[in-house]
Amino acid sequence: RIQGVIGRLSQQDKVAFIELQGERIETMNVIVFADEDVYLQEGDYVEIIGTVEEYRGKKEVIASKIVKK
Repeated sequence: RIQGVIGRLSQQDKVAFIELQGERIETMNVIVFADEDVYLQEGDYVEIIGTVEEYRGKKEVIASKIVKK
């Protein structure tokens, strides 16, 4: 569970890539697999629940739930 501000957001088909600027972490990459469009934008403050995985030597979060605060 992490919280922060969306610094960058891009969407390709049914996958959204979010760069989250956290409170305790500098930045964290978040991947969202969604059946519909993700209605978030840069500057939104969100709480993300998901699983931390390593991809190409960097940690990223595979989001299971995102709540806009």
